[in-house]
Amino acid sequence: MLETSRLVLRKWKPEDLEPFSRMNSHPSVMRFFPKLLNKSETEKLILRINEHWEKFGFGLFALEERSSGKFFGFTGLMYANFNSFFTPALEIGWRLDQNFWAKGYAKEAAIAALKFGFENSLSREIVSFTSRINHASRGVMNSIGLHYSGEFEHPRVKLGSSLRTHVLYRINSEDWKKRI
Repeated sequence: MLETSRLVLRKWKPEDLEPFSRMNSHPSVMRFFPKLLNKSETEKLILRINEHWEKFGFGLFALEERSSGKFFGFTGLMYANFNSFFTPALEIGWRLDQNFWAKGYAKEAAIAALKFGFENSLSREIVSFTSRINHASRGVMNSIGLHYSGEFEHPRVKLGSSLRTHVLYRINSEDWKKRI
């Protein structure tokens, strides 16, 4: 578990399923993902997240607002394992309920996750990527110190989709040390 002044980054609880499922089926939240997820698909995603935790000792943290105790998404680190020029790689990612957008929570949680990753020597480099048209996530990437590193066609996104072209951002441990 990690804590910031406003957030708790923790392991997943069974009661996270319902709010996470609502999030994953909301068109605004999933706008830059290939499809909405139903409850069964959300359960499978949580299972995959928990398996990553068991295998590697880290993963995507469930996010909880300290003041309210409400679950509102995830932030954390997972290995990207699809076929691309930069994989395998340790990826930082996030997904927040729309009611928690524009509060600085994504940045705050991502900084805590980066700190965790570099202080525990999980990798010398951490990457993040998103659809080229996802300007909000690109803004978070810039604000946490990641640097634009080019574009690629995501192999898990359908050909012809406006979401297929992704941008890649990176930060290495040396650049991270300069920030702190």
